[in-house]
Amino acid sequence: MRPGIAQRILLDQSCPQPCWRAIQPGQTTIGQARTLLIAGAPLIQHVNSSPNSDIPGPEPHVCWSINVIPNWQGCAARDIIADGPVNRIEIRIPIQANFTLGEAILMFGRPKAAVVCPLSGLPNAALYFDNNVEVTVLMYRRGEDLSPGMAR
Repeated sequence: MRPGIAQRILLDQSCPQPCWRAIQPGQTTIGQARTLLIAGAPLIQHVNSSPNSDIPGPEPHVCWSINVIPNWQGCAARDIIADGPVNRIEIRIPIQANFTLGEAILMFGRPKAAVVCPLSGLPNAALYFDNNVEVTVLMYRRGEDLSPGMAR
């Protein structure tokens, strides 16, 4: 990953955390998020929703890809099927990008809490920062250690 790309993507200056690219959890609806994301081209691409056709009601999420190599992905979601604002924004950085827990600490500051859970099927490490920002390591391969420099 080129130096600074993670900061440029994750530390969006248009609004304070946990806002990202003007999408504000608790305020922005899925439809508004889609409009904001489409306006973010060419960095933001492939904006789509995949509502469950078996369940009537509003769209549960909108997802996109971020035009960097390797491609990052994101979703803004509502955890309940009802009208209203998104309550979470997730940005998934591929392992190939070599984003580390140490970089997350440098970007977001000292974590308020940390969890390490080496059980199979669960996130293996999570750092919790101010303003509801969470960085989670989703993959852990045997023989690696969960150090601040571990790739996400």
